[in-house]
Amino acid sequence: MKITNIETICLSRMHEIENQWKTFNVKTLKADVAIVVVSTDSDIIGIGEACAYGNPTFIKIWIDKFAPEIIGKDPREIEFLPHPVGFTMEHFNKKNDDFLRGHDSAVGGLDCAIWDLKAKINNTSVSKLISPKSKDSMKVYASSGVRYDWREDPNQLIEETKSYIDLGFSATKVRIGTKWTWDNVTTDKFIGLMRDLSSEVGKKMNLMVDGNCNLNIEQATKIAKELEKLNFLWFEEPINKDDIEGYIQLNASVDMPISGGEQLTTLAQFVPYIDKRAYDIVQPDVGEAGITECLRISKYAENNGIKVIPHSWHNGLMVVASAHFASSLSNPQFVEMCMVQGPLQWDILKEYPIKSGVISIEGPGLGVNLAENLTKKFPYIEGNYFVDVVR
Repeated sequence: MKITNIETICLSRMHEIENQWKTFNVKTLKADVAIVVVSTDSDIIGIGEACAYGNPTFIKIWIDKFAPEIIGKDPREIEFLPHPVGFTMEHFNKKNDDFLRGHDSAVGGLDCAIWDLKAKINNTSVSKLISPKSKDSMKVYASSGVRYDWREDPNQLIEETKSYIDLGFSATKVRIGTKWTWDNVTTDKFIGLMRDLSSEVGKKMNLMVDGNCNLNIEQATKIAKELEKLNFLWFEEPINKDDIEGYIQLNASVDMPISGGEQLTTLAQFVPYIDKRAYDIVQPDVGEAGITECLRISKYAENNGIKVIPHSWHNGLMVVASAHFASSLSNPQFVEMCMVQGPLQWDILKEYPIKSGVISIEGPGLGVNLAENLTKKFPYIEGNYFVDVVR
């Protein structure tokens, strides 16, 4: 069997004005997706979603660069695949970062597509190909908290979270809202909102907070101690992702897990965070690092007593790939699902494998298929998916 073609399908859908979600100092205008399709001479295809943070246009450019070295190869072999390189500022000049970040996203999407293809060839699921003991389903947590505005109605967060209980989700992750300096928001005010949220839903739903790297160590420590009292499951990336010493200090100050790593794409990048106990939970993204590298990261993490809960913030194909990866772990936990992506998220697929907050993990391959006429239904729209907000 030989690979005959590799293409990238870039798709978009504009959000309705009322669905343009915002968090901290950005507002989203549209949803994007980049799907890597690997074809073979046996008519079996593999599909994988590349993380759209890498920009679909740049992802396509990188896939086109990789293709000549891969076409003609046997998909059951993996030594020809490119590897993630890590797109931090230590590697690249900032003005080129968006383009170079597309490299690892392209690697992630391509790697997922190859896994899908290999599992189909073996007439099994990706999860079972990784580990015959993998689970057949996983809990999915609702990931949102990006609709509330401190100036308008912060209690919107509570009402939104209640709606996820009605959908059958048992856990929800929220964010810290619009930029605090705009409206003199303090740590005490945020903690007050978290107390209200916990009081309203805490008996029916587990809660987590994502700081999106926007807090300082003093703010993060004060909030972490209060979240621990409220029995939140974890506190995600509260401070700058590069502040390893800050994460070591924060993680040591509370028993509640501190998590992070969604922007890291190689084992080498994760090693210092794991070795120094900067995180209790690591969160690699299969759409950026690929399943192969995520498996290397997870093995090292689990061997060092660190849990692995993958990051997944875009569309349905990535949720599915994350589920196959997560279900194969020795201690599977959750799969993340973005709740604000709109119809593009699942309309790219023929299947919707989630029911009452649980995703079915089936085969062959990833167990899902692309819907028809996608480029006509969701033609790609040039430009960034978000804009900066100034107040």
